[in-house]
Amino acid sequence: MQHRRRVLFVKPDYWLVVDDVAAKDDREHTADTLWTLKAPGAEVDAVTRQVLSRSAGPQGARLQILPFRASMADSVRVAQGEREPEVIGWLPRGFEQLTEAPTAIHHAAFRGKLLAAYALAPFTGEQPPIARVEGDGPAFTLGFADGRQDRFEVTPEALRAEVGGARFEAVETPVG
Repeated sequence: MQHRRRVLFVKPDYWLVVDDVAAKDDREHTADTLWTLKAPGAEVDAVTRQVLSRSAGPQGARLQILPFRASMADSVRVAQGEREPEVIGWLPRGFEQLTEAPTAIHHAAFRGKLLAAYALAPFTGEQPPIARVEGDGPAFTLGFADGRQDRFEVTPEALRAEVGGARFEAVETPVG
């Protein structure tokens, strides 16, 4: 199994995170993308599979975790303070101490290769900044509450972005 994570910071608003996973065989595999939040709790939107922190964390901000398409994950859940069947949903606090923390888990089954892309957007207030995702890959448009639209093309070989009139392109060798 090979894994590569690509991260693009769209200053100052959000991060685009792309995970490429490639299996070395043709069997069915599963992949979990975990996001541990330093916040009191988190909520899941069952339709969009987005996760929102319930209230502000220590820096006064909330976080929106939005998959570029809901089909990238078969399911999403939030774990917090779990000990069985595995320890998940915790953050270290001092020496040998833990505190419960919500951990969003996007779960996907795949054969061969998996490409999963997410936008992570910090925000204050009640409304998350990204209102919608349009497109069904490889081209996506993020629509913002303020009317702005950012466009992306995400493939195993390239990451292209058009944000506020500026263009970005990174071409890489695919995993696997």
